[in-house]
Amino acid sequence: MVDIAGDFDFGYPLTAILYEGNITVKTALHTTAGSVKRTNCEFAAELDVGDYVGLHVDTANTYSATKGLPVVKAAAAAEGIIGIVEKIEAIRKMPSSDQSTWSTMLSSGYYRVARVIFFIEGAFVGTIDGSSTAVEVGAPLKYDVSAGKWVDNGTTFGGFFSFHYSDSATAKGLIAIAPGVGAGGTNDDCAGLSAQA
Repeated sequence: MVDIAGDFDFGYPLTAILYEGNITVKTALHTTAGSVKRTNCEFAAELDVGDYVGLHVDTANTYSATKGLPVVKAAAAAEGIIGIVEKIEAIRKMPSSDQSTWSTMLSSGYYRVARVIFFIEGAFVGTIDGSSTAVEVGAPLKYDVSAGKWVDNGTTFGGFFSFHYSDSATAKGLIAIAPGVGAGGTNDDCAGLSAQA
């Protein structure tokens, strides 16, 4: 985590979903001031304002499932760093039991969202054709002029990458404009800046 001094004058702000690991649900909150009986929860890998984040690579993170928002998690050596958390909102929906399956957590709204300053130039929505080669989160993209769609570009970063997973010919996705950004970690198919474990 880093201290934040004033407003950011760099990067590209986007609202993002936070992947914070498994959720443990509790029904009582005990403090030195007393106990309160109410449902609350804690995340296994809770993020805070000022934390560096990387992309959360998961096939559940499609454009439709995330409602167009990118999904980030704590920065790690595999994915590198893609942004920094500026502001976090309350959990969208409180689960009634412990949760460990991300696709269920995502579809049920068991997550928090945050304003994240991404280390990119911009982003736009386009059609990402993953029918021939599935496009992973963070994968570099190239534009197929004849098809009028974005497709997977292997591990060659040329200034664009996908924030969403696609295995469909007609899937929408949020595309980052990121000249100079390559693989930031040991996963050479995921955009980010270098990070060390």
